Amino acid sequence: MMGGLPCRLAACLVAAAVWALGCGGEGGGPSLAPDDAGADAGVDGSRQDAVSESATQDGAPDGPENCSFDIEPSGGAMEACGLRLSVPPGAVGGITTIRVGSQPVDAQAPDGLAAESRAITLDTSAQDFSFQRYVVVHFPQDTGETTVWASKYFPDYGAWGVLETCFRDTQWAGVRTTSLGTYTALTDVVGNDLPGSGHADVTWTGQDGTFDYTGVGYAHYIPEASGARSFELYGVRDANGSYETFKVSFALPPDGAPKGALVSLMVGGSEWVNYDGITPPSPVVLSVSEPAPNHVIGTMSATLFRFADPDWEPMDITATIDATATRHFWPSEDPCPVP
Repeated sequence: MMGGLPCRLAACLVAAAVWALGCGGEGGGPSLAPDDAGADAGVDGSRQDAVSESATQDGAPDGPENCSFDIEPSGGAMEACGLRLSVPPGAVGGITTIRVGSQPVDAQAPDGLAAESRAITLDTSAQDFSFQRYVVVHFPQDTGETTVWASKYFPDYGAWGVLETCFRDTQWAGVRTTSLGTYTALTDVVGNDLPGSGHADVTWTGQDGTFDYTGVGYAHYIPEASGARSFELYGVRDANGSYETFKVSFALPPDGAPKGALVSLMVGGSEWVNYDGITPPSPVVLSVSEPAPNHVIGTMSATLFRFADPDWEPMDITATIDATATRHFWPSEDPCPVP
């Protein structure tokens, strides 16, 4: 996909795209909170290893209310207080007691999602606590369906933010996280694969083409707890039997201009890109308006670059964009079952 780019550079381009869309935590793919996604937890150890649980109410200690459990530095895989966890060695510096509670949360859910499962809060007595390595946590979900997304409550916005959900079945929704807080599994009541529509008209080096957001192409956005949305518009055209592509990714705050635009154009067997911090400095001038919800129209001009070892070859392009985007969370490509 990166044409003649060396592997090291290709990895950097992917990292740049992840940064611009916030792919780390909130959003379930592009646009996730950075403390709630990421690296493999790398869990070793047997179930119930180095973990103890206590119930502080009458009844069995398998519910999430008024319950606590300890995590030791050696880590382990466990079930406690109605949760399933995989804790890698070194995630905590000493024995750490995690308190688990459940109470309703009055929070806004993203477009097309509903809060139909319990909200579960994890906390501890230590201030500003965070795990030192990513911990896998499976939260119970009450719908009996697999169309759920693990989400975290962001009190600054009074809203749920969808996280990169690395495990889903009829009972659980799982994430990798380094932070405590309030979590739930939001139900997808609309569907995650609804088609978008529209096209982009692009001009480059005396050529032009129309790239469609239907069929192989797509127009997606990811809502964030802050009210911002991350858009990814991937246009495709048939050029004499082979696909050529034009992709623009950007964040659109609740009010204000688009930010962090990443652009790529694959034509004639070469990929031309403008990724801030990777390619030579060159601004992407992108202007968009929204005449209807998630219907974005706009213009763009930019200098894209093709890597011609050891230099970058520039190419100027212009584009007009007309896209009706649908909400789409990207499923995790790195599953996180609990052993």
